[in-house]
Amino acid sequence: MISDSHDEATAAFARTLRAAFEERSDTAGARIVPVREALKQNNVTCSWTDETGLLALSYVKAARVCDLVVMFKPDPKEHFIEREIFEAILLTSGAPVFLTPRSGLAEVPKRALVAWDGSLQAARAVRAAMPLLEKAEQTTLLTIGETDEGTPGVEAASLWLERAGLSVTAKTVDWPKGPIAERIIN
Repeated sequence: MISDSHDEATAAFARTLRAAFEERSDTAGARIVPVREALKQNNVTCSWTDETGLLALSYVKAARVCDLVVMFKPDPKEHFIEREIFEAILLTSGAPVFLTPRSGLAEVPKRALVAWDGSLQAARAVRAAMPLLEKAEQTTLLTIGETDEGTPGVEAASLWLERAGLSVTAKTVDWPKGPIAERIIN
C-alpha cells in the first residue's frame, strides 16, 4: 500500500533526524531532558518530542512557546520540507528564527539579519531577539517590497533599534516572484 510506504519512509526520516539531534546535542554538551523538565532548568538542555499531523503546523505551534527557533539554513534546491517549515515558522509563529549554516557555527555570529514588514509579529520577534541583536556588531533590517500602510516602515524600525544602541543598516528589496522566505534566505 502507498500509505504503508509513506509511514515507513516517515518513520525512517524521524529516526534519522533524532539521531542527528542526539549527536549534535552531545557534541554541544546539552543534556536531553523531557520538555517539562527543560522548562524547570536554567542550564543548557534540549528536548525531543514526536508529533503527528501536519509537520509545518506542528513546528509553528511549538515555536510559539519558545524564546528562539534555531534551525539549519534550508537548502534552496533540496529538502522542500525544510523550506516549508522555515517559511511557516518565520511567517506565522511570532518567534525569532536563528538560521545556522548546515556545517554549524565556530563562533557567535557578528552580523544579524532581521526581516521587517512592520507587523505586530515582526515587532514581537525583534523584541524577543533583542538579547542576540545587542551582541551583534551590525544588524541589517530587511524589508521585501513595501510595508502595509499604517505600519512602521524600515526607517522607523531602524531608529528604534539605533536608540537601543544597535548599529543598523536598512535594506529594501523588490517583492520576489517566489516565496518571501526564499528571498530572505538568499
